[in-house]
Amino acid sequence: MDMKLLLLTNDLEIKKIFESEDLSSNQLMFFENQNPLEILSFACNERPSLLILDDDFVTPNSAQIIKSIKNLCKNIAVIFITSDTGLDLGRQVSQLGIQYYTIKPISSDEIIDSVNSIIKLKSA
Repeated sequence: MDMKLLLLTNDLEIKKIFESEDLSSNQLMFFENQNPLEILSFACNERPSLLILDDDFVTPNSAQIIKSIKNLCKNIAVIFITSDTGLDLGRQVSQLGIQYYTIKPISSDEIIDSVNSIIKLKSA
């Protein structure tokens, strides 16, 4: 099953991880516009199966972007990446039904394993 993966980040290290990985037949889309309305429009048009969102890219709009996308794309899975170690953000986004939450720095194995796990679950 081919899946669309939408990566929202401007973090070069995260981009390198995904550019160097073979995600089989899955389509990886990068979106670099930080405008929340443009992100929402793109996500609605493309209908990705998995959203990988770097909080540092869209702060302070992360939770609202996730909520809006999940309202329009009911079955989308979300991986949330942040450098914010505060508990408030974790509480806020965990209520939105994300599948994986991680704090930077992240290892390539960690993020790719989480992506592959979600792909496997959604393909079953």
